[in-house]
Amino acid sequence: SLVPSATPMREATALIQHPDLPARPHTDRAFVSAPLPALAFGTLVIAFHSEAVDFLRDRETAMVCRNATADSLADAMAQALANREEARRIAGGGLEFVRAHHGMSVMAERTASVYRQIVLSGSTFAISRK
Repeated sequence: SLVPSATPMREATALIQHPDLPARPHTDRAFVSAPLPALAFGTLVIAFHSEAVDFLRDRETAMVCRNATADSLADAMAQALANREEARRIAGGGLEFVRAHHGMSVMAERTASVYRQIVLSGSTFAISRK
């Protein structure tokens, strides 16, 4: 599966697949996976920079605004509209990145690998303190 989480509702899927320019103008620095389904559909994503995610790579997987301002967001949108070929290339890069790094089988294997390392190391972890 290319979508990294449960299938969204039909309406949400349509919104992700068919916008002209999906933008995520949030300035929080928390982990947010909202752009992943859009990337998985091969849609160009415009977002503010975030250190918390690996999938927002400027001009590779998305158009990333380093400055969290309305002007930088508007500039990125204007650039995407002015250069459709570059926008398609970036969207394709996002799709390939999600396929390679965030598909269900890849994520499941990474999780299983961590569990194998813990089990094979013989480490134990306290669940609670008394």
